[in-house]
Amino acid sequence: MREAVIRLIMPDNWVKEISLKYDVSFNCIQCVPYDDYGGRGLFEVKGEGDKLKEIMVDLENQSSIIKVII
Repeated sequence: MREAVIRLIMPDNWVKEISLKYDVSFNCIQCVPYDDYGGRGLFEVKGEGDKLKEIMVDLENQSSIIKVII
């Protein structure tokens, strides 16, 4: 199996906002459709560990995110 890494500039969304604000990177482990209106994803966040609580609060306050589980 071949694997490709694609780097692109994302439009304004929570991934871009959080990654720029905290200098962290997101790795999407899994993303699947959820009902007819959204998706469910598993993300790995890499960056400074001491900022994790702040990052989680920001993620929970995003209007497009319904639930955050660590």
